[in-house]
Amino acid sequence: MRTSDLVPAWLTRWRALALAVGVIALTVWGLAAGAVVPIWAVDTGGTDHKDVELYAEIARRVAAGGNYYQAAIPLQKEWNFPTIPGATVREPFEAWTIAMLGPSGARILLLGLLVAALLTMVIRLEGSTRNRFEWYGSMLLLVVAATAFVAPEAVYLHECWALTFILLSLATRTDRRWWPAVVFGLAAVLFRETALVYPATMAVLAIVQRRRAEVLGWVTGGVAWVGFYVWHLGQVAAAQVPDALTAPSWVAIGGWPFIVSSVRFSTALGVGPYWLAALLVPLALFGWLFAKGQLGLRVGLTAIAFAVTFLVVGRSINLYWGLLYAAALLPGLAFAPRGIALTVRALRRARAEDSLSE
Repeated sequence: MRTSDLVPAWLTRWRALALAVGVIALTVWGLAAGAVVPIWAVDTGGTDHKDVELYAEIARRVAAGGNYYQAAIPLQKEWNFPTIPGATVREPFEAWTIAMLGPSGARILLLGLLVAALLTMVIRLEGSTRNRFEWYGSMLLLVVAATAFVAPEAVYLHECWALTFILLSLATRTDRRWWPAVVFGLAAVLFRETALVYPATMAVLAIVQRRRAEVLGWVTGGVAWVGFYVWHLGQVAAAQVPDALTAPSWVAIGGWPFIVSSVRFSTALGVGPYWLAALLVPLALFGWLFAKGQLGLRVGLTAIAFAVTFLVVGRSINLYWGLLYAAALLPGLAFAPRGIALTVRALRRARAEDSLSE
């Protein structure tokens, strides 16, 4: 029997049963609840502008010589976007980058970084697979999940920059050279604070694996970002305008339908029906449990951490947050067939052992 056919030691009867029930429950939940309808499809919230148009205009005003905060906050008020709390005003690195390089130059940089991330991930993914089918499948799904980056407006989406740096972080990390992962992880949260889920997950994993130097690296990077973000919030407060609009709470508890809808919205799954995404997304999450090696572990944990976080955080207007984790989630589908086979084998083996004991 091939090594890939052996049931892993961690997959006990009860864990196999829990996994099977969990995947079925998530699938039923997603299908029964239906798609989350983005609020802009039914209610503009008082503004005729989309988020991407706002970020593009802010970048243009900064390129013209404006201070980022003096440009962003009055414009958000003018276009009926909230500026309270401070987190409604995005970190300035994306606007600074576009202002410095121009839209075309920034687009070339983003796509260049993405290509480097995808190529490195493709090479590294081979070590996480058991066969060629899993390798080719995970490669294809990774590329498909990143198709949104081809759109010209992707350069104005902070999530696209953050995901690119997350992929670079995952792809460049090795046990001997972990510091590039910390640098790219820090870059991700400097472009989008919600990407903090990723470095937090990596820091916890480093603690569990007792990698003290790496723990120190992640903590140092985290402290540096906190210092910057406190400064950012101070700048937002100083530039605040009278009668500013307040955003509703992001704690919306959208549950699993929000996860399915956000992944579908952010990837090529959007061209298909919702029910297809409701079937595939739970399998993708399940599949990562059966990838091998450190890269498989880290990509899988990243996907799971974002999914768990966005079960609670994120309104219907935030479906594009799926850009932060969809490319890490979907390649898990390549590992799902083997995972299903091993889970079934674990349940059958347990049943056979019970029969022999009677």
